[in-house]
Amino acid sequence: MLDQTRGFCVLASAEELIDSPTALAGYAASFQAADDATLLIYAPDRESQEIFPALERGLAAAGVAADATGPDMLLLATPRTPAMEAEIAQRASAVYAQQDVGGAFTALPRFAPADVARLRAAFDARHAPQPPQPPAPRRPMTERDHRQAVKDRSFAGQLDFVHTERCRMLPNRNELLHRIPHHGVAAEIGAASGDYTGEILRRNNPRELHLVDAWSTERYQSGLGQIEESFAADIASSRLRIHQGMSTDVLPTFEDAFFDWVYVDTDHSYDTTWAELRICDAKVKRDGRIAGHDFCTGNVVTPVPYGVVEAVTRFCVEYAWEFEYLTLDSDGHFSFCLKRL
Repeated sequence: MLDQTRGFCVLASAEELIDSPTALAGYAASFQAADDATLLIYAPDRESQEIFPALERGLAAAGVAADATGPDMLLLATPRTPAMEAEIAQRASAVYAQQDVGGAFTALPRFAPADVARLRAAFDARHAPQPPQPPAPRRPMTERDHRQAVKDRSFAGQLDFVHTERCRMLPNRNELLHRIPHHGVAAEIGAASGDYTGEILRRNNPRELHLVDAWSTERYQSGLGQIEESFAADIASSRLRIHQGMSTDVLPTFEDAFFDWVYVDTDHSYDTTWAELRICDAKVKRDGRIAGHDFCTGNVVTPVPYGVVEAVTRFCVEYAWEFEYLTLDSDGHFSFCLKRL
């Protein structure tokens, strides 16, 4: 996506711009659509479908057009990694931020919103000696662009017959709970409000069930309280154990070969699912299972593209796992279950 930026790339924090529409207004007053400049709006560890509406509201509050008449802007919602931030730092010409951003961006010149005139002067100084060039075609910042970018970054490889030849189909994910190991140590990674938690306890009867969830977004913040109320007895007996935090932070804290099976149902993005699967490869016993939800292309209502299919496919190919079960739930949000080859 970084190759879509223009010659003068200005890095800005999505959170800061959302909190301060005046910063957006100041930038839009100094840069126009014809300028060979892009405001790269960085949203690390966020999903584009989550941050995009808030950014649109910020643009509206600032009176900035989010179309071809406004300055060129590009939203980059991606997991924060050293490699990604090094690539951004190499691409960016300046930082537009009130506070020092540090890290890989320390060496970049920083311009506070009050200094936007100096940012414009830096742009003019860089471009003045060059002969006029036609600006790059304006790409409106649309959700379709972000959905396509998500799919483009996903794994494009293929399974072999060995990964599927022993796979059996099940009618739904509740039936799956009767097939995976009973009375063991299990994890539900992404428990939300506990709807599936109750099914796991009733149908699979694990000795220990560990719930891993951040419960941090507006949609799911109340879920932890509902779980604590609905399963108070299981929590009190330590049969049900709560671990609040990001899955990729919490899972590494368990001992290797700890779980008999895990069920992954978090943000369904390619990057997160791929990271979770690689961690679970170490945390699940040799004869254990890795299962998960939303083995489909995405949510057609929202719409939100998922990366579960691509991540699971890559995991089977690179880590030597095979499909044991696939479910055919009528809502189209299928589940998978893997075991080692």
